[in-house]
Amino acid sequence: MRILHVNNVLPVEPMDGGRMRKQQHLDALADRHEVWVIGRTPDADARDALARTHPEWTLITVPEEEVPGRNPVAAAVRDLAARVAFDLVFVSGFSQWPGERAFRDSLVVLDIDSVDATVFQRMRDTDRAAASSFDIAATEALTRTVCRRADLVLTCSDVDAAQLRALAPDARIGVVANGIDARSFRGMGAVPDGPPVVTFTGFLAYWPNADAATFLMAEILPLLRARVPEVRVRLVGRVPPESVVTLARQHGVELHADVPDMRPWFETTHVLVAPIRAGSGTRLKILEAFAARRPVVSTSIGCEGLDVRDGEHLLVADTAPAFADAVARLLSDRNHADRLAMQAHDLLLARYERSALADHLRALIDTLGRRRAEPGASGRT
Repeated sequence: MRILHVNNVLPVEPMDGGRMRKQQHLDALADRHEVWVIGRTPDADARDALARTHPEWTLITVPEEEVPGRNPVAAAVRDLAARVAFDLVFVSGFSQWPGERAFRDSLVVLDIDSVDATVFQRMRDTDRAAASSFDIAATEALTRTVCRRADLVLTCSDVDAAQLRALAPDARIGVVANGIDARSFRGMGAVPDGPPVVTFTGFLAYWPNADAATFLMAEILPLLRARVPEVRVRLVGRVPPESVVTLARQHGVELHADVPDMRPWFETTHVLVAPIRAGSGTRLKILEAFAARRPVVSTSIGCEGLDVRDGEHLLVADTAPAFADAVARLLSDRNHADRLAMQAHDLLLARYERSALADHLRALIDTLGRRRAEPGASGRT
């Protein structure tokens, strides 16, 4: 098939969870199909790097421009679709939905890495002021409309799929989990000796990650220091807001922004934390820690959607005292930490290895194509 993959921002370095999911899907699709990729890049160097790395793509980049009321990627998709026939249009996220006339006779797959209505509601529950500008009812209405119009909607977990079915019960929904190429973490050494390091990673401009970093530094860290005075906290991620930068100036906290490769930071950490209080989808930072064989402490929301069990693959804690206690226990008991990390690594290989997930995505796409070819098959609603 000829497939058009539609993105807001293309999967360029430095990666975050959303870009990693796009890359996962593109690798799977380009292995079997003719793939055209359209989206924005921050600059010409990033575009050239993508073109060199992925010669198998037909790459179309859209200038970085902010025009009120206009989506430049969606406009470019409509223009392209008027000139080129595609068997399937694969849209990454609600924001890039280009409208019905862009699709003509193409199959349409919508991939959602998080359920926006859930994210906004949880933001409101955590910090009402932070979510004051979001219209949850309008977001739910858009979700219903777009999901009905896609031939297939993909989510990253059964939890997200259930949330979407509650909003759009007549939508056709499938699950393709987020995954990790475990081979990229081969050779990772044992947890280092020296002062204990607790690491949080993520795209820090994303409000749920910024809130998690704030929760970690303002509420969890003082309690953890009472138990482990020498502990160091490390924040690694892109575009930290000023509120996070200010908190990170305190003693024993390091902030590393826009690093090109996360793996060295996993190698030198003792515990990976995910103190997420809002958000949706699944956290690739946790899967990366599993691949690196590093123990994890997470909130319930932080590990939501992953097939994990508290005390077997990671520790789960939802209050600052419980979270600090869980981290302190892992820092003081290396055997316990190592056992969790190894069991989590086994789970990763069994459930979240990219090669198996690629096969699953391709099977869903093939089934969709066969269903469209059946006599009497109907189109989108």
